[in-house]
Amino acid sequence: NEDIEKAEVKFIKEFKQKYNLNYDLVIAKDSQNSRNYRADGLPTKVLIDRKGVIRYAFTGSGNEEELEKWIKKLLAEK
Repeated sequence: NEDIEKAEVKFIKEFKQKYNLNYDLVIAKDSQNSRNYRADGLPTKVLIDRKGVIRYAFTGSGNEEELEKWIKKLLAEK
């Protein structure tokens, strides 16, 4: 439904602005990403390294310390 898609885009833009996020957010057109990344709940965090390999996947809230550790580790890799 076009109205639902427009509402999603509006929500994402407002969310990004509200929290001053400096990275892009996307909306999937189908469930292929959910299947690819085994995202069976919200939120799902997936970190993909520079080579395109999934290095971390976590479903649910919390665990920010572990996520930060993984981000720093991946950023340090060449």
